[in-house]
Amino acid sequence: MFGRLQQILMLLWIMLTPSVTKTPLSVLRELAKRGKKRMPANIQQEISNNKKIKSSTFAFARNFLASECISRHDGRFVINSFLPPFPSKAYDRMFTNLLSGRKLSPVSAYIAITKNCPFNCWHCSFKGRTQADLPLSSQLLLIENLCNLGTSIIGFTGGEPLLHKDLTALIQKAVNGGAETILFTTGFNLSLTKAKELKKAGLWAICFSLDSHLPEVHDKLRGRTNAFNEAMDAIITAKQAGLYTMVSSVATPEFMKEEAYKKIYKLVKKFAINEYRIIEAMPCGKLLDNTEAIINQEDIKKLRRFHSQTNAASPKTKVCAFNQIESPELFGCGAGTQHMYIDNAGEVCPCDFTPLSFGNITQTPLSQIWLTMNNAFNLPRRNCFIQKNYKLIAQNIKNNKFNIPLKLEDSLNICRQCPFDDMPDYFKMVYKEKKN
Repeated sequence: MFGRLQQILMLLWIMLTPSVTKTPLSVLRELAKRGKKRMPANIQQEISNNKKIKSSTFAFARNFLASECISRHDGRFVINSFLPPFPSKAYDRMFTNLLSGRKLSPVSAYIAITKNCPFNCWHCSFKGRTQADLPLSSQLLLIENLCNLGTSIIGFTGGEPLLHKDLTALIQKAVNGGAETILFTTGFNLSLTKAKELKKAGLWAICFSLDSHLPEVHDKLRGRTNAFNEAMDAIITAKQAGLYTMVSSVATPEFMKEEAYKKIYKLVKKFAINEYRIIEAMPCGKLLDNTEAIINQEDIKKLRRFHSQTNAASPKTKVCAFNQIESPELFGCGAGTQHMYIDNAGEVCPCDFTPLSFGNITQTPLSQIWLTMNNAFNLPRRNCFIQKNYKLIAQNIKNNKFNIPLKLEDSLNICRQCPFDDMPDYFKMVYKEKKN
């Protein structure tokens, strides 16, 4: 009961904060003038008639965020790491993008800034990408172009991104362009000096991979001795530096059977980390032919319940299960429409787990690649694209002698063979224009 009351008060605080509500309200009013109403009629009426948010709008927001735990970090509100903290330029950009004339704009983009990594992780989705890393100049230009496209969150991954000698410069470039930044890492050699340097550069959040609460199991799955202790030390270091600190795990049937997510959560909440992220194992990379690692619908329901029930208590450590955020009832799969992944060689893909390239940034302008990919995927889908179509993608990869990612024409052909199914409920509500 206390947790629900705390979230109600937090939501009231948000809705009474002009620096948070000003941009969304002005954008929704402008869209309405253009004949594009993005909210239910009663809420749109409240927004159009008065600058102050009223009861219907509050009830709608409370219902929509019912499974989330709104928290505060560095004087800003945070729903989860799928969305930028607010107030912020990145938050405002999500709304002003709606006035750009584009069908959709990227909310997030993750960049593999290096293929180098001292680990040998069991689930690595990067396997098969063998090309050389882009030079720093190309990476900086990429970040500039992402910001020009209106990207709100830029994530740095790899390989192991902490091995990139100019990581600080990349973060600064993204922050100066108005984006919020996340670092996805094993925690390899993260010192307090380095963590403070990244924080000073503007890094918002850092996410550490953790496969088990047992050191010997985590070390085995990561292919590196002492990996668990390195991760624990890095978590403490990130908290000391004041970063929004997260831990992420990959769920498999065995992981679910042992309820490992509960055990890891119990461990990491002792460190008062801000968020525990859980993603399902995906049929790509090292798991391309290992469908036994994929969890079933019952396990998905368990993770969604864990997400909602844990967050209902308004804990210091919230839960963010991908299959809750990306559920058909909420945002669905945004691969290629609200999210993109750029690998170490500049190949632009729909997401980290979908090895389809729609162009290379060294050969084609990013804005053109985004439009091509966006048109191929059309709109966010109710179901995960790679999970639904992995057999077709895997066969094409085998036909191409395991050269990853697949090139443009193959990627377009696959999209033509994977017709759009339906929009998730959120986009049915806010995006009322007809599908192509």
